[in-house]
Amino acid sequence: MDWDDMVPKPKPQAAIGDALATLSINELQARIAALEAEIGRVRAEIEKKQAHEAAAAALFKRRSDIKADAQIATGDGRLAARASETHSDKS
Repeated sequence: MDWDDMVPKPKPQAAIGDALATLSINELQARIAALEAEIGRVRAEIEKKQAHEAAAAALFKRRSDIKADAQIATGDGRLAARASETHSDKS
């Protein structure tokens, strides 16, 4: 006898689109519970990925963006003045 034969095989998971007519009420309720648990697991993974993406975006924000944000926040108009000088030099 092979060791693989001794390990119980996992029950096949219910797939979306499977026929439901042959399932009992208990099986249908178990299927709903399993799908709701999977939905919760997927939502948690989405939240984790969104938090990771936001942290990466904050970490890799360009220095020029940070300076511009600081100048806007403090009301310093020098950035706008420099931009207008650059455009007037090209005229």
